[in-house]
Amino acid sequence: MHHRSRSVARALGSGAALSLALALTVTASPALAAPPGPTAESDPVPGLVAGEGTAAPQLVTGLSEAAPGAPAEAARAHLAAHLDRYRVDPGQLAELAAERTAADRHTVRFQQYHGGIPVLGGQYLVRLTGEGTGQRV
Repeated sequence: MHHRSRSVARALGSGAALSLALALTVTASPALAAPPGPTAESDPVPGLVAGEGTAAPQLVTGLSEAAPGAPAEAARAHLAAHLDRYRVDPGQLAELAAERTAADRHTVRFQQYHGGIPVLGGQYLVRLTGEGTGQRV
């Protein structure tokens, strides 16, 4: 490889690495990004980790809220019932997968879309335990 070719390849490699790094740091809910994200003080959830640069939380743990029904529908209904907590329009979410991860446990994964385009970093996972009317988020 010629010196100039190696320099171009090295520059392209650096550019690709920078693009990947930038892509990994961008998270958003563009339609709902204006209001400030929830904080532990504003939403009494035992484990809420506010997202950085987005209104959506990065992580919500410690919940034990009723979520009866089929896992995917229960997960979507839970997100819709807590717009102030999750800062996502359930109409922007497409189900990617719903899987049983263990006895009486399910994980439902959604991809957020805005204007028909997938939102980078816009995946929501909802974990449920139990079955039927005893199912909880």
